[in-house]
Amino acid sequence: MKKISSIILFFSLSCTTQLTTQSDFTSTQTNEHLYWGLPSLDGQVIIREGYALLHDGNKKVPLWVSYHLTKQDLEGTTGRTDNFRPDPEIPKGKRAELSDYKGSGYDRGHLAPAGDMKRSRKVMSESFYLSNMCPQEAGLNRNKWRILEEKARNFTLAKGESWIITGPVFMDIDGDGNKDCLGRIGTNRVWVPTHFYKIIITKNGDIKAISFLMPNRKPAGDIEDYQMPVDSIEKITGLDFLNELPDDIENKIEAKKPSLAGFLSATPFSPTSIKRETKQPSATGGIYHGNTKSKIFHKSSCRHYNCKNCTRTFNSREEAIQAGYRPCKICKP
Repeated sequence: MKKISSIILFFSLSCTTQLTTQSDFTSTQTNEHLYWGLPSLDGQVIIREGYALLHDGNKKVPLWVSYHLTKQDLEGTTGRTDNFRPDPEIPKGKRAELSDYKGSGYDRGHLAPAGDMKRSRKVMSESFYLSNMCPQEAGLNRNKWRILEEKARNFTLAKGESWIITGPVFMDIDGDGNKDCLGRIGTNRVWVPTHFYKIIITKNGDIKAISFLMPNRKPAGDIEDYQMPVDSIEKITGLDFLNELPDDIENKIEAKKPSLAGFLSATPFSPTSIKRETKQPSATGGIYHGNTKSKIFHKSSCRHYNCKNCTRTFNSREEAIQAGYRPCKICKP
């Protein structure tokens, strides 16, 4: 799918609402977390150093959380802050509060997990805003979902970088044609998702999108049993992933169920496995220039690079990617 439009959905009696908020945010590729586009604009877009999200003020949960993850991020040493709190960027009455989860029986399930936010204390702390969470069954959050997050981290370490998009699903579970939830918790009536999706995108070689859909309960079976193509998740959620790609390429990638062999077998990071290598000059014999604001790196001759006071240089393409920068689409370093 390519078109992002305002969507109004009608839900079943227990969870009736409308999506009425339309953001003025315009998609660009200047933010590392939105490299593949915005899945939807129907809500409040919030962009932080560690992730970007779309928050629904009616459901009081994010509809998607997207973030760029690098090997360097995962090698960070920042520990969990566990400072769960409401998001100050969202008005009261439109957001979840700590009291909503208290005694609800549900975990405060991270969508951008703390284990991926180790690059700095600020990034770690901001992952504990409730806008980055949904009510999640402990049997999922502490079991298959946790394992899936670990597999995604190991895969990212093997590939060098990935983009991860995660969110809740409100599926028609009673077959009446309307979207449903498992209930609403707290005085703010925070919606409880029926399922959760996770999409892991890599471009080390061919672009690959591995995606999963899991029910909001303790799932049976193995992780591979919950793999499905991206376009199937789009149909269920009404979101549009990878929309920065040309239609023909987007449709081809989203229709696939890539092999999980490399994903499931990727080994976890160990500090003793780090090899200290001598920096080598790039294959072209030049130095790449990174824009520290946009996190894009360029060939030294690229006319699109014009940031004199925000420069970082790299001796190789690999060094730039490992530092969390992505290549310019014009000069193609």
